[in-house]
Amino acid sequence: MEPVLTPPTDGDFTPAPEQDERDEDLTDDETAEADNETDETDDLDAEADAPEAEGSDETDPTADPDHENAPPPETDPAMTFADLKLNRAVLDALAHAGYTHPTPIQEAVIPPALAGKDVIGQAQTGTGKTAAFTLPFLARWRPHKLKGPIGLVMTPTRELALQVAKEAEKLAPSARFSVVAVYGGTGMQKQLTGLARGCDLVVGTPGRLLDHLRRGSMSLDHLKYVVLDEADRMLDIGFRPD
Repeated sequence: MEPVLTPPTDGDFTPAPEQDERDEDLTDDETAEADNETDETDDLDAEADAPEAEGSDETDPTADPDHENAPPPETDPAMTFADLKLNRAVLDALAHAGYTHPTPIQEAVIPPALAGKDVIGQAQTGTGKTAAFTLPFLARWRPHKLKGPIGLVMTPTRELALQVAKEAEKLAPSARFSVVAVYGGTGMQKQLTGLARGCDLVVGTPGRLLDHLRRGSMSLDHLKYVVLDEADRMLDIGFRPD
């Protein structure tokens, strides 16, 4: 911690000694010469500071330690979601949400997932990875009479579960498409009601998903689509046995 500098009190103040009378005898020429030297010194100081100013554009790493303010993902202006062979209902939902061009992770993941292949993707937060793994499921969804769910997304935290559920609802191809988020730290009644009514997609944390499976309030018999979101983090925080 830097010491606090306290201004002197009246008792501590010591007046500066009077200038020597010889200082008053400086000629005008000597004064001008001294001023010129001062100007040269100021110029040198300004030059020395110039490189520092140029480098001041560097981002302070302490300003955003958690990297929550991620820059917008780069997109290819020549690529559109229609080029990814998504159906009209999903394209309309994307347009309504304001999504125009797919991000690199979406370009890489959506086509093979639409073809029914297993996919492993890696991308930073803020690059559109939630839409990358939900859009293939939404594009292949059709109205059905199954109680469901037919899709499952597992997340390490309830915050992420709510985020994914909200994104899926926003991009849903039909008003009949339903999502239920299940997570701990809250009552189960709302979750039980949603599961009993039937749903297409369940998004939840491992612990609460296991609770519902043990209770018999959720069945995986009709499951066709599974996503492990942030799988490495789930293992890191202790969900490996689950």
